[in-house]
Amino acid sequence: FLSLFVFFTFLFSNDFDTALGYYQSKNYAKALPLLEFLCEQSSSAKSCFLLGYMYENGEGVSYSQDTAQRYYELSCDKKLSNACFNLALILESKDDIKNSRLNLYKACSLEHLNACKGLGMIYDEEKDGELALEFYKRACDLQDANSCLRMGFLYRNGDIVKQNTHLAQKAYTKACDLKDAKSCFVLAEFYLSEKNNRSAAKSNFGKSCDLGFSDGCVEYKKLLDNNISN
Repeated sequence: FLSLFVFFTFLFSNDFDTALGYYQSKNYAKALPLLEFLCEQSSSAKSCFLLGYMYENGEGVSYSQDTAQRYYELSCDKKLSNACFNLALILESKDDIKNSRLNLYKACSLEHLNACKGLGMIYDEEKDGELALEFYKRACDLQDANSCLRMGFLYRNGDIVKQNTHLAQKAYTKACDLKDAKSCFVLAEFYLSEKNNRSAAKSNFGKSCDLGFSDGCVEYKKLLDNNISN
């Protein structure tokens, strides 16, 4: 039984690669029936997702948001994060905010970066600081520099969460370590205003400049010139 299971898993995997090849070459007449079979009969999450994508974009089929939604639901139920995320976007466009957000939760729990970041932004806008922090942190842990930076802003401003400059610095530092130029600039400003640490500020203005942020170059030069004149 185990041998048969492995064989059919391998077979269906190869069939999806074949279907994907047809899709990529725009041979939709061959891609469509194979994807339908794989989605409905072999529980292929990727096949269901690709069918949803085709119907959502009218590729080789008539555009149908409802059909796209059905296939995304099948794929999301099989724990494909992109399907849950796309499903959330469709539901949002239908003003079904409750179920849209539910599917963003599902996508985020499956480590979909944009779903986690999106939830952080939603709760940030709604002034729910704890939930905003939770989802920004998840996205930050998935290496999204902008979410780390937003965490830093929340901690530094202290408007909707308890102010914590240590955690703000930690969040800014991680964002900068992810090579985000603006984050390095913000970290440099933080060292100047909060720590009065001109050396650390100059170093991070330099990183910001090296990463292409022109304001970082300007501030780095100011500190450099000031050190020379002193």
